[in-house]
Amino acid sequence: MMGAERHIIALFDQLCDEWPRCSSYFKNQSQGEYPSEKFIAFQELLMDCDSWMQNDDLSELPDLHFHVAGFEGQQALISLSGNDYALLSEEEEVQIVTEKLMGVFPVRRRVPTGKFRKVCAPAFGSMEYETQKNGPVWIMGTALFYKYQVFYNLKTSPPSMAFVDQPCGSCRESEALLSTGSDSSGASRATTTARRLNGRVRVPKIDTSKPL
Repeated sequence: MMGAERHIIALFDQLCDEWPRCSSYFKNQSQGEYPSEKFIAFQELLMDCDSWMQNDDLSELPDLHFHVAGFEGQQALISLSGNDYALLSEEEEVQIVTEKLMGVFPVRRRVPTGKFRKVCAPAFGSMEYETQKNGPVWIMGTALFYKYQVFYNLKTSPPSMAFVDQPCGSCRESEALLSTGSDSSGASRATTTARRLNGRVRVPKIDTSKPL
């Protein structure tokens, strides 16, 4: 999910306040020789999730809520748990070794250890897209698509979206693409473990010069 940098910082600050582990960590960091910012403390704790996370579960993180409104003024609340808005991956640990280049100049280099550890990161990025009509634009990314069924309606003015917290149904020739009701064969979208990230994060490329 992408938003203005000031919005992302404010969001991470609030998540840190609502997360006892982070608020305590930040308090200790702010009293040290090199005080930290709340949004940095939040990311540092996630990066070090291997030291406190149990069974790949990030539900300890506070829930995240978005208040949305429809084109006719209807209001709704969509929520994401820590397992929805944070990503888990693995990285190889390295050692910093100082060697002398040709026996003369000391050089620091990273040496892989062959050991891997789990790291986590919030599924958010910063994007400055200021518009005259709508102000700063947010891109609501795949975290919502994993948690909800997302519907689009291009016939409304402006076009609208809907979020349904129900499992997807089966796809058969004799049925609609999306089936609902008690006979739905889809699995629940509730997540009890963090979503794994394999490979590099794909960041969208948006032409922010276009009017909106």
